[in-house]
Amino acid sequence: MGFLTLTLSLLFLPTLAFAADDSEESVRGGWIEGEGYWSNVNDQEIGIFAEPDNHTGWKEVDESGDDNKYRAVGSTNWEGERHYTRARMKGHITGHVYADSGRVYGTDHTEAKSPWTERNARAVTSWGT
Repeated sequence: MGFLTLTLSLLFLPTLAFAADDSEESVRGGWIEGEGYWSNVNDQEIGIFAEPDNHTGWKEVDESGDDNKYRAVGSTNWEGERHYTRARMKGHITGHVYADSGRVYGTDHTEAKSPWTERNARAVTSWGT
């Protein structure tokens, strides 16, 4: 019985780990440094499936120390809608996340700032519901 339980646990572990991960399924749009803004919302969608009034993303550079530090910042305005903004610094090739603000939820306006990192990675911001 113990072996069977362990085997089943290991079988479902990747699924549970993915479910616990902050999946991209509810991401509706955003900005990618070097690529621009994107959205997967079509013109017929309304309510929580509509787009925000405005979303902007950018990279900030702190040159005050010996080594530069970088962070992503995202700002979303969406009057009357509960939504989130998220800002991350991701590897250009691997997509590895070096810094992540997590989802910042609010109504009307949200702003997310990733922690500073010495890695000059790609700034990526996103919004969703």
